[in-house]
Amino acid sequence: MRRLRTVLALVLLTLGLTITSPVQARADDTPDSWKIANYDVHANVARDGTTTVTLDLAFDFANDEGHGPYLYFPLRQRVANNPDLWRDLDVHVDGVTSPTGANAEVSTEEDDGTLKVRIGSQDQQFTGVQQYRIQYTLGGVVNTSSATGGLDELNWNVVGPGWEVPIEKMSATVTGPAAIERVACFRGRSYDQPCTASETGNSAVFSTQGLSDKEPVQIVTGWPAGTLTAPPPTFSKRYHLGNLAPLTPLSGGLTALLTVLGLGGVVMARRRAARDEVYLGLTPGLSPVAGQEGQTGRSHAAAPVTVQFSPPKDATPGELGVLEDYTADNRDVTGTIIDLAVRGHVQIVEAEPEVKGKRKGDREWTFVNRHAGGPLRPYEQHIMDTLFKDGDEVTTEELRDAEYGKLMPDARSKLYEYTTRDLKWFRGNPQTQRGLIILLALVIIVVGVGLAVALAFTAGLGLLAVAPIVVGVALLILHNRFSSRTAEGSAVLAQAKGFEQYLTTAEADQLRFEEGEDLFSRYLPYAIVFGVADRWAKLFEQLAAQGRYRPETDWYVGTTPFYYGGFAGSMNSLGDTIGSSMAASAQAATSGSGGGSGFGGGGGVGGGGGGGW
Repeated sequence: MRRLRTVLALVLLTLGLTITSPVQARADDTPDSWKIANYDVHANVARDGTTTVTLDLAFDFANDEGHGPYLYFPLRQRVANNPDLWRDLDVHVDGVTSPTGANAEVSTEEDDGTLKVRIGSQDQQFTGVQQYRIQYTLGGVVNTSSATGGLDELNWNVVGPGWEVPIEKMSATVTGPAAIERVACFRGRSYDQPCTASETGNSAVFSTQGLSDKEPVQIVTGWPAGTLTAPPPTFSKRYHLGNLAPLTPLSGGLTALLTVLGLGGVVMARRRAARDEVYLGLTPGLSPVAGQEGQTGRSHAAAPVTVQFSPPKDATPGELGVLEDYTADNRDVTGTIIDLAVRGHVQIVEAEPEVKGKRKGDREWTFVNRHAGGPLRPYEQHIMDTLFKDGDEVTTEELRDAEYGKLMPDARSKLYEYTTRDLKWFRGNPQTQRGLIILLALVIIVVGVGLAVALAFTAGLGLLAVAPIVVGVALLILHNRFSSRTAEGSAVLAQAKGFEQYLTTAEADQLRFEEGEDLFSRYLPYAIVFGVADRWAKLFEQLAAQGRYRPETDWYVGTTPFYYGGFAGSMNSLGDTIGSSMAASAQAATSGSGGGSGFGGGGGVGGGGGGGW
């Protein structure tokens, strides 16, 4: 579930494509000494609107060697006041030469609506001022009979906002098929600062100086309406959140309906699947006598809890931990290890506070195999085999190694298997059921969002993606609520709940035990699993102070004389240390403008940018 990736292509598609002029971040390795000494443009606009351009570029590499310049040209551009369209542009590089003899090899690449042009060779570098002449042809950049100006216009970003080096001097000459009526020039990040512009007959001249990097220049040339016979600009669909997933009565209604139906289905399925079986006609906690088959049914409410003074017969702490919440967690495994120690299989020895260079206050424990204690369940055998795979002793520090990475996860899996298959407490393995629910949630999200995206492009119903996402997330949140217990599991659970209440509510003067009986140790693993170890230790601390109880345990060897308050703290620290050690070992194991007039500024068509490499 941690690796779940919600489908975000829709948002990236709509928010990530800003084509007005592709603005590239200044490359980290671009020397500050590089600049363009002169940026001189000659553009000839034919009557059909085709614009041929010659760019004379004086690139100054100073004393920092460079291979050559590169340029970006936009091939599509946003349309003002119409977010649903791209204006299509055409750029064709006709040739590159270098009057100063610099390498003028050209490589081009189209990427995400941008034509990238790189000049030079990886094998050659130059310093000082190098001259480059770039000849290219533009299509789709003129506007005929502008809606606001009434003129045929070339409204062009002659210097785009993507240039990564400053430009000392810029000049541009535009020649057209008829006398020019009006010109304008703007510079600045918002195209709001005037620059020099004049016209004479069929030509217009524009100039400015001292452009910083990423500072564009817009030039506007106007001819009488009808001068240019260029076809209208071509447009393509621009997909974004607004037109792929608009909120309309249809999309909103369908989304709400599907979401409600989906969540309703999740709730109904959860209620049906999560109802435990119980023995009908028997007191909660009781099972049919041997040889009789009890009648079972589904429970509608939690069984009443009756205090039990001992745990369910033959049920271990780890098994009851799984039974209570359908989950075999680290605390269940820790409780199992303590239970193995109490039953004589393991001795736990606390190390001195300062050992092996550790800081004072750090704790470390050693587990010793005592080769005793009676038969083991499969998950217990796995724990013993893994703990003592390299000998009869292992420390909590050594448990951090990758070779112990399988101890905790495999113990949990074997706990699930044993409680389901051998004890028959669950109608299905809770671990498997959770995995299936998570898989179902992911399928609903992926398939549902995929269908919604398809509908977004065909019918503008991308908002429907909300429904499968909400339903899938609901399943992920409730993935642990679809397991159910068998009638036998419910009976044992009622006993476990009664025993948990005993550990939670018993007072020191209410405890009854035989002389020499180590009631504290026997029930401590259960108290750890139920989360009441501190309280259980404090009860016996009171009994010890009254002289009614004397500890005689040998399964735990501490660094100080035994007392219950400190022992409870040691158990909590040991549990935390085992958990962190197992986590460490597991980690080590896996280790523009769209046709309106440009005489008001604000940017034009085309542009792009560039720099050096």
